[in-house]
Amino acid sequence: NGATDPVVFGFTTAPNIIDNQSDASGTQAIQAADITLTTSALAAADINQGTSNNIIYAAQMSVATEPVVVNNIQFAFSGTQDANDLVIISIYFNPAAPTIAGSTLLNNSPATFASGHSYNIPLSSSMAIGSSGYFIIALNVNPTATDNNTVKINGATDPVVFGFTTAPNIINNQSDAAGIKTIQASDISVNTSPIAASNFQPGSSNNIVYVAQLSVATEPVVVNDIQFTLNGTFDADDLTIASIYFNPSTPTITGSTLLNNTVATFPPGHSYNIALSNGMVFPSVGYYIIAVNVSATATIGNTVQINGAANPVIFGFTTAPNITNTQTDIGGIHTLPVDFINIGASASTGTVEVVWTIGTEVNVDKYIIERCGDGSSFTSIGQIKATNAGTGIIKYTLLDMRPLAGNNFYRISAIDKEGHVVYSPVVKISPGKVKENIAIYPNPVARDRRATLELRDLPRENYRVTMFNSQGQLVMQQVIQHEGGTRVQTIDVQKLPAGIYTIQVRSRNNQFLKRLLVE
Repeated sequence: NGATDPVVFGFTTAPNIIDNQSDASGTQAIQAADITLTTSALAAADINQGTSNNIIYAAQMSVATEPVVVNNIQFAFSGTQDANDLVIISIYFNPAAPTIAGSTLLNNSPATFASGHSYNIPLSSSMAIGSSGYFIIALNVNPTATDNNTVKINGATDPVVFGFTTAPNIINNQSDAAGIKTIQASDISVNTSPIAASNFQPGSSNNIVYVAQLSVATEPVVVNDIQFTLNGTFDADDLTIASIYFNPSTPTITGSTLLNNTVATFPPGHSYNIALSNGMVFPSVGYYIIAVNVSATATIGNTVQINGAANPVIFGFTTAPNITNTQTDIGGIHTLPVDFINIGASASTGTVEVVWTIGTEVNVDKYIIERCGDGSSFTSIGQIKATNAGTGIIKYTLLDMRPLAGNNFYRISAIDKEGHVVYSPVVKISPGKVKENIAIYPNPVARDRRATLELRDLPRENYRVTMFNSQGQLVMQQVIQHEGGTRVQTIDVQKLPAGIYTIQVRSRNNQFLKRLLVE
């Protein structure tokens, strides 16, 4: 007040002063910002294991009178969550709505504390006069968080507290409007799809050994690996590849997707762990199919199986679902079937003699001899009961008393005691001669003699001849430069141990297999 308390100046000299000060400067009032805090309503909800940016609480701040700078936020969680349930807390600001979309990340902090811990997270967020916005607290949930644990902020009993660079007037209208959030794991059932016992052909692929059906409820999952053990009597040389397929509708290879595969050159009891990455929504059901490729030199009569009761298939997930395991031993035992060493036919006046040689027969009931004239439409012309002599050379013959005029195609179907069928190669004969692309003789052959390999009516090509023993080991290989037509090539067996050998003849366009018994 310049009239009652004028400003007084001091000088270095003593001037004459005319003082005209008056009460003309007005009163200046100190002004703080006026802030109102309100809790945005959030419905109670589930938050899934392994998910990010789950909104737990949103505080709406309205600013009047003066601008402010928010420099920290303080809060505490209530609920049942433990120190391993949460990973990260993030603070977002959205000027328009209590959503992550359209917001700005202000800061975050580790959240590895149990319920009741007090968080104080620094911020630097300016708000203008007359503005309003939402401070959003969001959580990342641990993939292995405990199912049904809860997390919550109660704005009535433990309101969020903001710190400012100034000292605003705060009207706190926070309430218990943010619903409780419940950590949710997926609920999964695993059971075995039935597979009948069957025979696997040597050299065949994608033979189904086991099918596990997964049923997913509550929440989606990602399967990231599969573990299983192959059992049976097979050896390390019988199988080549184990593959994992997924079919969303049926337990079949048809319509499925290959997820991954691995080499299967291990004896029984080996534990396989194959990486996958297969997402499943909820609710959904799907089939994980384990299939194997069988070596061309696999041991006949050996078996392979997965016992879902004793050694169930185990799945790994990116989260920690609740798993109900009802796997059983209904995957079937799969046998490497009858071993056809050779089949041939010879014609005489009005008849054809069909001869086939078996190296091993296991669980075989009978052989049906089939014939046709076109190479495809076979019909039965007789049958012979199997001897089931096990291993060793077994020879069968049947005389066709009424062969067809012209070409006759013959094959043998071996029927096991469960009704499964294994077919021999097809042999073709015209009156008076045998028609085979390759032949090897004598068969059996003594170790002090040489075997003869005959290429019959084959095109001009280079043919690679390889011989494997019964363990699948390579014992001989050579290349025949064939000029076309028929050619005879000798094979030296004098240094070979007695046993059954597989001879493979392969060119760019053809491949043939024969079995040779060395005595």
